[in-house]
Amino acid sequence: MENNFEVIENLQLLGNVIKSLFGNLPITMLYENEEIPIRTICVDKEFIVIRSTGRKDKDDRILTFTNSGSLYHFYFHYSNKSTEDLEYLEPKKLIIFKKATRQIERTILDTPKKKSYVGNFILEREIWERLSENLLWQKVLKETLQSLKAKFDYVNFIQYNDSELRFKVILHTGKPIFFPRREWVPMNNSFSDIKGLRQILPNEKWNDLKGPEITIPLYLRSKKLLGVLVVKNQKDLELGDYTLTNMLFSLLQRELNQNKKIYLSTEKFPILDISMGGVGFLITDPKLFSYFQVGEELMLEIFLGEISWNFSTIVRNTNLLEKDKLRVGVQFQNLTQEESLFLESFYSKS
Repeated sequence: MENNFEVIENLQLLGNVIKSLFGNLPITMLYENEEIPIRTICVDKEFIVIRSTGRKDKDDRILTFTNSGSLYHFYFHYSNKSTEDLEYLEPKKLIIFKKATRQIERTILDTPKKKSYVGNFILEREIWERLSENLLWQKVLKETLQSLKAKFDYVNFIQYNDSELRFKVILHTGKPIFFPRREWVPMNNSFSDIKGLRQILPNEKWNDLKGPEITIPLYLRSKKLLGVLVVKNQKDLELGDYTLTNMLFSLLQRELNQNKKIYLSTEKFPILDISMGGVGFLITDPKLFSYFQVGEELMLEIFLGEISWNFSTIVRNTNLLEKDKLRVGVQFQNLTQEESLFLESFYSKS
């Protein structure tokens, strides 16, 4: 009988899997019979850095995800380079269970009786293409940069790049960067403190990030990190400089989140089933079918009665039910505590 699993211990192969999949799929940690969502800060072939889940032990970490119908159990060694807030993990082995999926209970909805929909779709790979074609967005971006260049020595907007140090800092801390002096000391605790990250990633080009600097993240729907506005200066910066920069930047943020032209569709499509892991819904516009390919990363909004919430997802399966009806199943990515509470309210009202 053929084994239904495969064990990989070759470090080069493990590194290739890490680089190709860990930045693109929802990852959870198996611990005491539970799956704990994790936030990846840095991905490299020889290690990954994740935000600590609160575990106090130094045992191997088992990270798991599904891909192409298989279940991956990735074993990592917990390194002594880890800090209280960050875990530095080195690959050890991978077990791939073929034709296996997680068993997460789903709620099947009687859709005609439920005011439960998904809508406002955005393919993540198309976000910047749509913004580059949007004249109003480009105008606001240009005006924001010009206003800041009149006061500061260096101003730039950087699109998201997972190798860029500033994005690693913001993914770790969840805060803007504000170093008012020529050092790494933040203005106050409202801003990123990089001490832990400098300790765990000493080989990064940290001198490029020294102040005086202000870096503010741009999020789509408070969920997807799209880029950062970077302001640097020769002279020391004051809190008033940050206030001015943030005020001008808020115009850019507001234009992004109010911009309906980046959506694939603003129509609402009924939810067929839902769980804490993902949602299945019905697309009834054949013109949209081609967008829903397995593996596509997709932002969408779930509507529950009078309230709604935005989610980052990945398409896991599709099924053509009729010529004009496509069932799409997506898995949630990087589920936050607030998003979990929203989903729990869904169950209480269904």
